[in-house]
Amino acid sequence: MTLRELQALFYGQLNPMYEADELPKIWRWWMCERLNCAPLQLSQSMNDGLSVHQIHQLEEDLVRFSSGEPLQYILGNTEFFSLKFKCSSSALIPRPETEELVHWILEENNTHDCHFLDIGTGTGCIPLAIKHHRPSWSIAALDCSEEALSLARENASLNSLECQWINYDLLNGNGHFPFNQPFHIVASNPPYIPLRDKAAMSNRVKDFEPNIALFVPDEDPLIFYRTILNFCTQFGAPEVAVYFEIHENFSFEVVELLKSKDFANIAIRKDLQGKERMVRAQRVSLSCES
Repeated sequence: MTLRELQALFYGQLNPMYEADELPKIWRWWMCERLNCAPLQLSQSMNDGLSVHQIHQLEEDLVRFSSGEPLQYILGNTEFFSLKFKCSSSALIPRPETEELVHWILEENNTHDCHFLDIGTGTGCIPLAIKHHRPSWSIAALDCSEEALSLARENASLNSLECQWINYDLLNGNGHFPFNQPFHIVASNPPYIPLRDKAAMSNRVKDFEPNIALFVPDEDPLIFYRTILNFCTQFGAPEVAVYFEIHENFSFEVVELLKSKDFANIAIRKDLQGKERMVRAQRVSLSCES
């Protein structure tokens, strides 16, 4: 089998499952990773034959593709903020919108000393990207899933970065939370999709990524934001800043919640698709009140 023949098989099997403009990107990413080659080298090798071992691996991949499994899980890795991250079904796949959130945090905060916490860390992509660019900061991250934290620790080792990892269930208060110093910045990409939206979502998301990291009760879609803001009252600095990813349909409700918890300097940012997907705010300390 040549690469060109494999490409025809790939497009034939996956064309009904993906948008037309997605397939060429997925094809290049998949092949460059599996064959360890650059895109130009790939395009020049389309008539080359594949080894028996390569065919066996790529056919296994195609079976997984056909089931709807995301490419990041098939390859076991992805790139985030120019760092390589291992991926597995124990954590959400890092996304471009989260890169935009990290960029916002770095853009607005360049102090030498900072205690930073990421809540619901998953792969560890947010705290590790922050640590890479702010090596003097004290970085911590928590998650209720020990499987996700194990993956995050692997990613810390892979990128030679240090972070404190905590197994803690924020909603139920389960676990040990060993902090004495207040946090200056708290970031989170928490679950925020109402369960009623699940049926309309792509199978590649709802059938393979951890639902616990995606969905919230229909009757209380802001449950994690409220819990995190209450947490900030106990563990945040007097003027703690929060950076959240949000559901595009709940930006007004999140802003109102922030105001009710004495947060000000509130800003909403749109993602690259023009959707309101991020919010930043800072708590008003008593010393700042007139």
